[in-house]
Amino acid sequence: MKALFVSHSSVLSYHQQKLELLAKNHDMEVHLAMPASWPEGGHTVAAQTKSTLIKYHTGKTFTVRGLQHFYADAGNILDAARPDIIQIEEEPYSLACGQFIFEAKKRSIPAIFFTWENIDRRYNHIYTFLDRYSIKNCAAAVAGNAEGARILKKKRPKMEIVIIPQYGINAEDFVQKASVNTEGRLKVAYAGRLTPEKGIESLIDAVAGCGNMSLTIAGTGSAAYTAALQAKAAEEMDAGTVTFAGFLDRDGINDLYNECDVLVLPSLTTPKWKEQFGRVLVEAMACGTAVIGSDSGEIKNVIDGAGLVFRENDIDDLMQKLRMLDRDRELLKTLSTAGIKRSADFTNIKIASSLAELFGRVLKKAGANG
Repeated sequence: MKALFVSHSSVLSYHQQKLELLAKNHDMEVHLAMPASWPEGGHTVAAQTKSTLIKYHTGKTFTVRGLQHFYADAGNILDAARPDIIQIEEEPYSLACGQFIFEAKKRSIPAIFFTWENIDRRYNHIYTFLDRYSIKNCAAAVAGNAEGARILKKKRPKMEIVIIPQYGINAEDFVQKASVNTEGRLKVAYAGRLTPEKGIESLIDAVAGCGNMSLTIAGTGSAAYTAALQAKAAEEMDAGTVTFAGFLDRDGINDLYNECDVLVLPSLTTPKWKEQFGRVLVEAMACGTAVIGSDSGEIKNVIDGAGLVFRENDIDDLMQKLRMLDRDRELLKTLSTAGIKRSADFTNIKIASSLAELFGRVLKKAGANG
């Protein structure tokens, strides 16, 4: 089987791991179309083409209105790759998705798209046209979360839709903690973007209200918002009980998960955003760290009983969950074991296997209808 992936975020080698596994474990010739460069982490990254298991196509792309982009040579890429199936990891309302589905349809190649979109929003006329065209003409769709799948199902009830995160983890990248803290101050942590919708202010309130706990906040955001969080923490918490760690690389984030007792993701739903996945939860669980998340978006489905869930923006409910873990260190051990087991559902090996199964079903159906 030859599969062509179209993905702007796969300019990073880290995001190509599932493609390598498809090639290595599933007897697949994998092609990857991506821009020659893309803004990642606040700076422009040149497409990384180091893997010998992937055949690369760095397309001639043009950006329109921020992250909307299209390929000047989409048809040429398809003709060069000659794939049996295409996985377009772009939202259905995007120019890139619409044009690759159009080119695939001309060549009778089944196409699948990926979406994170978990809010049923209204688009402008152009986005609406692209969204409808992509959904109507795709062979199947992959949603990164349950609400995204529900939205797609409403738009095209008979379409095959599977829920598979876009990227997983490599279990070997995360070191499991040697033991669970059975006494002493509960160490609480947050990792992620420092933005209002992440609910960090409510986490500071909850930890301050519990007392006898420490808090580490890792991540970056605007200077003004970061300063506001630091001022709030200084006002509400005792000296030495809160640390702002800033950006942490892969080794640093591993250390954070191992040093803390519980990772909290207190995301807040806004009219334009709600948590689409919560990757830090999976990473922490892979280390055997207990997790607590709000019920915003996909968080409760990611945790799925392997951690605790509180009502978003409910500080009293979050305090109750933190105190529960502080009092019951055996529960910390139970959640540590459950989290390690749950994280196995989100490995790149698992995601590659799920995609291979989907591709097989789609090609079988296309053959039956062809």
